[in-house]
Amino acid sequence: MNRGDGAAKVCARVNEVMKALPRPRRGATREEFFAQRNLWSVEIQSTCDQVIEYYEGILLLVDQGGCTDRLPPLARSIHEASFRLEYPSRNKSELRDWFEGQMSCDYHFMKDFLQYETTVSDSRNFRAQMQDLVAAMGGPPKKRGFPWREPGEILRDISSDMPDGHDKRLRRLLYEYPSSWTLRILSGISEGICNT
Repeated sequence: MNRGDGAAKVCARVNEVMKALPRPRRGATREEFFAQRNLWSVEIQSTCDQVIEYYEGILLLVDQGGCTDRLPPLARSIHEASFRLEYPSRNKSELRDWFEGQMSCDYHFMKDFLQYETTVSDSRNFRAQMQDLVAAMGGPPKKRGFPWREPGEILRDISSDMPDGHDKRLRRLLYEYPSSWTLRILSGISEGICNT
């Protein structure tokens, strides 16, 4: 059996389940958009889509051989997505804040892009997207700090019913170790640039 067969079946099954979920209402009124049910529809769909993309990226790199230093950062992204989904499921009142935080980040990214990248055309239609965000949030959002919640805070919360220190172990194995590979990749790139 091909090593990707099982993963492909899981991804196909997840896609089937996602099709059965209620469709998110993105063009809805503010009240409809921020209803818990709708926020969960958006969050589940976007998180599952991201995880499938990351996993397919991992399988592609494995099938091509080599490139193993690219795998841990992709795996970290899968873990982050799963923790991000778990945290509001345990803290239901946090879901709206998570969305508002993401919407604020998107708004300010687009605003800064349009302000400072004056030689680039607005091909992604950022102005229209910003207007949609302003309408959804009832006004221009204030710029927020990054990240929305510190990884340690999220891990402590989702590990609260596990043995002491489990959050630190998860952080070491699923955040810090994969991140060290990202640093290796970047240092390799900078060495390559310096040696040319």
